[in-house]
Amino acid sequence: MRNNRHHKIRSEIASTLKAVGYNVHEELYGLSNNGSSRRVDILAFKNNSRIGFIIDPTVRFECSSDQPIYVDREKKSTVYSIRAHHFLLQYLEKYNLSKITVTGLM
Repeated sequence: MRNNRHHKIRSEIASTLKAVGYNVHEELYGLSNNGSSRRVDILAFKNNSRIGFIIDPTVRFECSSDQPIYVDREKKSTVYSIRAHHFLLQYLEKYNLSKITVTGLM
């Protein structure tokens, strides 16, 4: 049920971004520095800009109302910091971007 909620919200965000003129790619695969495979929920950018945005929604409320804060913080610091360099470079090159900003949404 949690995955279904996540995918529905991700799709709604992606549709909204497309409607306002962004190029949007969902569920992009890549490799981290240690060789493990990773997925980016949404990569969005405008044609006339070289700045991209990774949007990573977190949809969790199973244990407590504070759980999304901790999960979001842990996931973003683990996936997008230590192992991010090689992971994000793939998208910079592939989509001709100069910068990617990571945004976690709860």
